[in-house]
Amino acid sequence: MARARGLSLAETVLALFLLTAGCLMMVQLFHQATRADRRTQQLQNAITLGEKTLARVRSWASQPNNFDSNWAPWNTTLTDPDFPGLEVEVTALPSGRALASPASRLELPYGAKGRRLARLVVPVKVRVRWGSENLTLFTYCAAPAHPMAANAQVELSNLPAAPLSANQVAQVNAQLRDGAGQPLTGVTFNWSLIPVTGNGSLRPDLQDRSGQAMSLQNMCYLPTGQQAILSGEAAVAVQARYRGRIYSNFLPNTLPSERIQLNP
Repeated sequence: MARARGLSLAETVLALFLLTAGCLMMVQLFHQATRADRRTQQLQNAITLGEKTLARVRSWASQPNNFDSNWAPWNTTLTDPDFPGLEVEVTALPSGRALASPASRLELPYGAKGRRLARLVVPVKVRVRWGSENLTLFTYCAAPAHPMAANAQVELSNLPAAPLSANQVAQVNAQLRDGAGQPLTGVTFNWSLIPVTGNGSLRPDLQDRSGQAMSLQNMCYLPTGQQAILSGEAAVAVQARYRGRIYSNFLPNTLPSERIQLNP
């Protein structure tokens, strides 16, 4: 009967080497998994804290008085006791961004005279930092609707006090105010000149397309295409659109009280 052969010293050493290498690899993989899990948890905490901060900013900006301010409370660095080790840097652009209306592509051909509504959104950036890493979130806060008075009307200014001479041009401005009497942004205006005893014409080509200012000229075009001076009086009518509602400087079925005098 043959005797059982034991392991040689070389085989034993090789077996121990392989076992040790396997154990070391398992320990390394365990540490890598632990670090990855820790980083994932930190990243999730950073996302949660960043979104929480953005929600606070949006809630604050939903109040018209806050949105119209200088946004000083949101140009700062914050910490949260619920998220130790994380720091939040908040940056807001108080001047806001203008938006083209109705669309950038449609207004692009008009260049600098395109219809752009000022400060309709304020960009806000939130950067969460921990250790040598950081996470950045970004949003736009939209301008909230201002409460309006029940009898809100468009106000005109710079109406010419003296009659316009032939072909003379005058600029008139329009403004819509909220219930507290504050001027509104994000408003578009539509002008018309209504003949009373005379007639003139609008010159939108001399102003930008926002319509807040309009040039009126003591000259009009006849159906034949010829220019003519029709002296007398003309009423200035303006309609403003704000948040889907129309406001004007006149009551329904009446002529505006704002008039311009046209001399021959």
